[in-house]
Amino acid sequence: MIAAVPYKIHTVLTDNGIRFTTPGAGGSAVPLIKEAIANGEIFRAHAFEYACARNDIEHRTTKARHPWTNGQVERMNPTIK
Repeated sequence: MIAAVPYKIHTVLTDNGIRFTTPGAGGSAVPLIKEAIANGEIFRAHAFEYACARNDIEHRTTKARHPWTNGQVERMNPTIK
């Protein structure tokens, strides 16, 4: 998808679902992944967060158990379209 989009993706907002983050991680691990890549360390990472780190994309997650953030991503989709 990154190659198909005609503009630079700089931030992605997702929920804390297992499709986007490691369960129990408590947020995005992209900064830690970037640090491990820079240091040449061996590491394990969620595929989505690894893709964000490799492409210099900030991954933000909504706060758990905060109902005012529920649906925030879905409300943004019509704006992007």
